Amino acid sequence: MFNFSPKEDKFYTKFSQQANNVVKGAKVLKEFLNEIDKATIYAQEIQNLEHEGDKIVHDIMKELNNSFVTPIDREDIYDITKRMDDIIDNIESILHRFIMFNISESSEESKIFADFLIKATEEIVALMGLLNGMNKNIKEISDRIIAVNRIENEADVFFREVVGKLFRNESLEALEVMKWKDVYQMFENAIDACEAVVNIIGGVVMKNA
Repeated sequence: MFNFSPKEDKFYTKFSQQANNVVKGAKVLKEFLNEIDKATIYAQEIQNLEHEGDKIVHDIMKELNNSFVTPIDREDIYDITKRMDDIIDNIESILHRFIMFNISESSEESKIFADFLIKATEEIVALMGLLNGMNKNIKEISDRIIAVNRIENEADVFFREVVGKLFRNESLEALEVMKWKDVYQMFENAIDACEAVVNIIGGVVMKNA
């Protein structure tokens, strides 16, 4: 349907750059959970990735403003960009929750959430690599979208179980319960943002198939 020009390809390139930036953030977060005593170091790493993400967003918006023709709808380009930025913002917020709440030890549940997040962002990296020439990659794109939807569903079930256990744990002080509930909610938000990205792409493929 579309005659992609090199200028138009820049959007897909930037999407891939941002997706790789996001998966780096998810992996740095998991590393932090294994070395929580090095919070300052990991906070700086995440901040650097967040700044890189902001630069990519700026580049995409500039390209969008300067492009007369775009490979997909402008609104979809904006929404994909915004949602991917939401992921890295949530990752940064998760790490800073540990610092603000003075949490000195990570939980096994938080590491499981981080694994969900890594899997979802890795699927997004693969998905972004399929967009240029999407009409030839519809089946694989669909499989990647379904994979992220499945990860989000599993994470959602896990979230409900974990939070339920928190509130049933009579040995925990109320403040500790609220701290961890907030941390787990931020993980849930990050994974929800991953699903939002792939759902937008699913709509793009339907419109342009």
